Amino acid sequence: MTKYKKAFLIFGSLTGCAALILQFYITLSYSEESGLTYLQSTVKFFSFMTILTNILVTLTYTIPLLSPESKWGLYFSKPIVHSGVLVYILIVGIIYHFMLAHIWDPKGMEKFVDILLHYVMPALYLLYWIFFTEKGNQKLINCIKWLSYPLIYVVYALIRGQISGMYPYPFIDVSKFGFGTVLVNIFFITVGYIVMGLIVIYFDKILSKFYGKKSSALT
Repeated sequence: MTKYKKAFLIFGSLTGCAALILQFYITLSYSEESGLTYLQSTVKFFSFMTILTNILVTLTYTIPLLSPESKWGLYFSKPIVHSGVLVYILIVGIIYHFMLAHIWDPKGMEKFVDILLHYVMPALYLLYWIFFTEKGNQKLINCIKWLSYPLIYVVYALIRGQISGMYPYPFIDVSKFGFGTVLVNIFFITVGYIVMGLIVIYFDKILSKFYGKKSSALT
């Protein structure tokens, strides 16, 4: 591991941890106002794709940094994992910017954390993927493999919504739009994941040729 990669992993880990801890604190601070217990607020916190994906990104930085030769360190160092995580965090940023950002107006600390989770973390991970991850190993079938994470999440979110009445995102709110409309929304989001996967695979091949024999820019 080069000193540049190590420095980036440290910075990414600290940024991710700070954003997640601050958001968790903000979520708990609204518990009484929302009529929720701390336990319920904690469950709510871990029910958002934004949070889960930012945790995933942070783990991708932290585990290879702290335990590179462990089972999980090797897993989070795989090219297919690096590229899959890129697909996930870019989709988080895109969906938030175009579908969710306009429905609320955070201020102060909330605004700061909002920017960290939805803009800074995707941008940082994109840079990490470009400069520090192995290229030239992606296959088209990975677009389908990468769907497992968002589809499992959607099933969980729909089941939890049916039980609790709380849907983490308005476009999957069955109680408001009906199951048919939600399925259509899910279909188009799934297509979005596939398209983003294809884009990532395309640039993986382009960067692989650009770097020549090197597997990444800063090896």
